[in-house]
Amino acid sequence: MIRKSMLALCALALSAVGATYHFSITSPTWVGTTELMPGDYSLEVQGDKVMLKSGKNLTELPAKVETEGTKYNFTSLHTTNTDGKTTLQEIWVGGTKTKIVVMK
Repeated sequence: MIRKSMLALCALALSAVGATYHFSITSPTWVGTTELMPGDYSLEVQGDKVMLKSGKNLTELPAKVETEGTKYNFTSLHTTNTDGKTTLQEIWVGGTKTKIVVMK
């Protein structure tokens, strides 16, 4: 009984720690006043913020993590295009039910 409780507690603690995901950007994309250049990125969720890393560049974004009803088949970026400027709105994380909504 104690062992099961400890395993459940460990699983809960691990779920609270930031998860890291990987994705690529194929064209310049804006997040607030920051322009993300094309390339490979890692994303780490830390509570109500997201850390994006590409090489030595680190960008912190305020974000809201939501859980959807079904898993996303692949990671995809959802953007808007206003006046020729692509702006990141959401990241759907492949293989999970996680949607990251970028806050303004």
